[in-house]
Amino acid sequence: MLETGKRLSLSFWESEDALTHWRKLPEHRSAQSAGRYIHFDNYRLRVAGVLRDYSMTKRDQAPVDSKAFHDR
Repeated sequence: MLETGKRLSLSFWESEDALTHWRKLPEHRSAQSAGRYIHFDNYRLRVAGVLRDYSMTKRDQAPVDSKAFHDR
């Protein structure tokens, strides 16, 4: 659960180029400025890569031990 007053935004991008294109859009630059100067006293960005991506039914990237236990 998030602390009171905290916000989380999560985005997924096909590539670094796609992210860069979005980040430079004039509408997004305007939103960035509003975030910096109006809405938030502080913020933190974390850019990361996905190590695995699987669900209950699409399990090809699930760890071997997890597959062995759950996919009986």
